[in-house]
Amino acid sequence: MRVEVDADMAGLDSFGAGHRTRLAAVAQRAQLLMRDHVPMEQGTLRDSTGGSDYGSGRIVYDTPYANYQYRLHTANRTTPGTDGEWDAAMMAESGDALAQFAAELVRRDLG
Repeated sequence: MRVEVDADMAGLDSFGAGHRTRLAAVAQRAQLLMRDHVPMEQGTLRDSTGGSDYGSGRIVYDTPYANYQYRLHTANRTTPGTDGEWDAAMMAESGDALAQFAAELVRRDLG
């Protein structure tokens, strides 16, 4: 079972031809920010995002146990600071910084 995190980037295509490049940059930044919230015993889950399509805003954690880890909320984690629903944890901690990063990309590209 895999976990897919879809970014809602409605309207981003109205910002010009480079929207997929900007979306990919934002999705990659989101995945990097989420990394500390993803449970890790050996790193397999954290490193399983090879099936992601950053250009569409889709981040995929593709391991047999990803869905279980994502939906499981427990204080019994082996890695401190991790929990289920790591996208929500990342947004609570870094959502404003991620939005600012996206806005900067748009401002830079549109002049």
